[in-house]
Amino acid sequence: MLFMALMAVFFVMSVTVVYAQPTIDIAESPIEILEEDIGELFNVTVRISDVPVDPGAAGVEFKVRWDSSVLEGVSMVLPSGHFMEPDNDTANLWKVSHVISPEYAYYNYTFWDINQGVDLGYLPKSGSGNLAVITFNATAAGETDLTFPVVKVGGIFVPPNPPPSIETTGVDGHVTVIPEFPTFMLPLLFVAATAFAIIFGRKVGQRNRV
Repeated sequence: MLFMALMAVFFVMSVTVVYAQPTIDIAESPIEILEEDIGELFNVTVRISDVPVDPGAAGVEFKVRWDSSVLEGVSMVLPSGHFMEPDNDTANLWKVSHVISPEYAYYNYTFWDINQGVDLGYLPKSGSGNLAVITFNATAAGETDLTFPVVKVGGIFVPPNPPPSIETTGVDGHVTVIPEFPTFMLPLLFVAATAFAIIFGRKVGQRNRV
């Protein structure tokens, strides 16, 4: 019985040690842009959250897409203090791919020398932080999701073995470019409001006479 109890305790401990699953998302979502602001640039921040300490991250990759009839991608930059920043060792950051187009952005960063990063204490990466800031121009009234067809986080690896992959979830963002109220509707609204006032006034007058 004691053996069975110990085994039960061991089983519970073994299944409860579960790491949070990292997520990559848009910090400001949902976003609303007025149609009158079409042509003015605005920024969104792609962030990563809940990267476990073990195994930690040594590389991050994502691709985010949107409807280019509503939004146009203008630029993508790495903000100060970004998640993949190598402390005082900037030459070790490896920009595998950094692409911005009118309809998608693609980001893939790791490090040239993993062991060097471990020795200097900034690898493996864990926790949460910002990955990139994407600048957009709204091109027309409408709505679009910011979808993540690719999200990958790679852990520390020792060549020739491939880096362990950490299961990661992409959380879609959303942008709405709100159309201005059509000016041609104003006269119609005025007529409708006047008619309502007249009808309402007549009903009140009839009640008073009764």
